[in-house]
Formats: sequence, C-alpha cells, structure tokens
Amino acid sequence: HVGDRLHEGDTLRQLSHTKWLLCQGAAAISTAEAALEILEPLGPTPELASAYANLARIRMLNAHYETAIVLASKAQEIAAQFGLAAVRSDALNTQACANASIGREWVAPLRQALDLAVAERCEEQAGRAYANLHSLCCSAMRFVEAEEWFAEGVAYCDAHDISTFASCLRAQHSD
Repeated sequence: HVGDRLHEGDTLRQLSHTKWLLCQGAAAISTAEAALEILEPLGPTPELASAYANLARIRMLNAHYETAIVLASKAQEIAAQFGLAAVRSDALNTQACANASIGREWVAPLRQALDLAVAERCEEQAGRAYANLHSLCCSAMRFVEAEEWFAEGVAYCDAHDISTFASCLRAQHSD
C-alpha cells in the first residue's frame, strides 16, 4: 500500500481511535489531525467522514465543544453523501453531547442518532446513544426519562451483546 494516501489516512484515523482508548490523549489528537491532513486534499470520501467524526469525538471529550460541532457537521454531510449510517449516527451523537455541554439543544440530535442507528442496525452506535441519553438525562436531573432510557438501553445492549455500553449504562445508573 505504499503511496496509497487514502489507506494511509484511514489507518491513521484507526490508530488515533486506538490511542484514545489506551488513554494516550495527546497522541490520539495528533494522529487524528495527521489523518485529516492526508485525507482532506483527496476530497469527500467515506474515510474523510470517519476521520472528521473521530476527531470530533476526541475534541468533544476534551471540552473543545465548538470545534467538535463543526467537525461533526462535516462528518454528517459527507457520511450522508455515501450512505454511512454508523458515521452519521456517531457524528450526531457527538454533536448532541457537545451541545449539551454548552447549553444548546441536545435531545433531538441524540434521538436522531439513536433512531438512525437502530433503523440501520448499527448496534454499537445505538448502544452509545442509549448510554449518552441516559447520562445526559441524569445530568439534567430528568430522572424519569433517564430511567426509561436506562431500561430500554440495557435491554437493547443485552439483546445485541453490546457489553461496553451495557456496562456504561449500569455504572451511570448506580451513581
């Protein structure tokens, strides 16, 4: 694959995600940015949509909410062109979480992320949406809604063997 810039950029995006999971935040950011430097000149591609969604999530988790929203919007736009439901759902989810953090409307985009993920059978994205709906409702002291999202989310995650987000739901619920 020497000289295959598309593959190189996508591999860097995947590496960035792995670095984030390994708690290597600074390295995850620099690798995500390197992926975009390679992919952006190539124009709209599924790989670019995924790279925008990846960096948006990292930026949101690092409290760079406005940047995350811009990146998530770019990811959604490109993902829609290519019919990438999982990327669109992830980007909507990230946008909703960033919105919640700065006092903007978050329920509609997060519900849209969930509905899209369930309809398109993007199980990991559905699990993430359930976990974030529950968590954000808890943070907003909307406990009746939180309880509903918890019950529905745990049932979905257990039925689809999504242990990561089932664990997130259960951990948040026990707080």
